[in-house]
Amino acid sequence: MSKVKQTDIDQLIVLVGGRDNIATVSHCITRLRFVLNDPAKSESQSHRGAVRW
Repeated sequence: MSKVKQTDIDQLIVLVGGRDNIATVSHCITRLRFVLNDPAKSESQSHRGAVRW
């Protein structure tokens, strides 16, 4: 298992529209699931595969 880098976390937050746009986050072993306040603020196509651990 690899260590998650802070820069990867920061990049992911930007791609979902910033901290204020995140309503909730949940996870399973392979995925993070975000519920966003305003999905239009996210870069929906950019985040697919943008961060890999």
